[in-house]
Amino acid sequence: MSFVPLEHKAAGHDGAMQSLDGSLFIKPANAQELQFYTTTQAEAQNLDDEIELGSKLFHWMPVFYGTMSPGVSKELREKNPEAGKGYQDPLVSQPDSGQQYLVLENVVYGFKKPSVIDIKLGNILYDENASKDKIERMKKVSNTTTSGSLHYRICGMKIVDSGKSLTNIKGSDLKETAREDDGYLLFDKNFGKGLAADTVKDALLLFFRGNNLSPQRQAIVLENTIRRLQLLYNCLLDYEIRMISASLLLVYENDEGRWEELDDQDILVNEMEIDEDSSEEDLPRALSLLRLIDFAHTKYTPGKGNDESILTGVKNLLELIQTL
Repeated sequence: MSFVPLEHKAAGHDGAMQSLDGSLFIKPANAQELQFYTTTQAEAQNLDDEIELGSKLFHWMPVFYGTMSPGVSKELREKNPEAGKGYQDPLVSQPDSGQQYLVLENVVYGFKKPSVIDIKLGNILYDENASKDKIERMKKVSNTTTSGSLHYRICGMKIVDSGKSLTNIKGSDLKETAREDDGYLLFDKNFGKGLAADTVKDALLLFFRGNNLSPQRQAIVLENTIRRLQLLYNCLLDYEIRMISASLLLVYENDEGRWEELDDQDILVNEMEIDEDSSEEDLPRALSLLRLIDFAHTKYTPGKGNDESILTGVKNLLELIQTL
């Protein structure tokens, strides 16, 4: 299977790629993230079919398919020194480095013109294994951004360029901040770091309202985002975990034809899995979605209670989006 650079992303994911058909997302794995996905998947497999959609953590995570080890093994290279040479796919042509990759659902698969926003949750941005220097750096980031004041921070946005005039946000010249890319406007992590508690609403307005969708379709996206955040909040109350630098990924469709095709019928929680036998008719039917992502510093912590910082971030984000 071949992989290519990721087509749609809101924030940096070093080493992340997607399958040629766009259905799979791969990223370098670390042991803690792999353990979190494995443990969560085990929970999913041990539950019956009567559970309510949105009540379990795996409902809000990308589907986890396992791991892969790219490259050409040392043994094969010894037998055939030319193995892997000439391939454009870096995952085939590189030597076997021992690096494992997580193989996940690409959550934007099936969207034609997605707008995407990455929102980092929590006010604690380091784990107990971080160096002293990193702890001090991350404390400063938290204290000087909405990570500290609101327990969430926009890490990046990719929105369809609607052609509308951009209204500047206090402290940010959007014409200077936004980078144009093939019909999209990209806003990087520095844009999010420059937002304050009183200006983050303007950024969310730009994400949810700065498009060419009808007011009715904008309302559908907002209403379903609110309902998902409510469900996610209630779900997290049932888990004893610590999430450091995990993010919420919000996506919605800008393609009017796809809205018409689905008769404006969005779904709250997508339980579908994508496999190699999926056809065009089997594509995800969501017009918008919410996923929890980035679990490199996330773990289950039995007996230690809820992650109050994450809950506060979800609650604050929910309350603000309700005003848009």
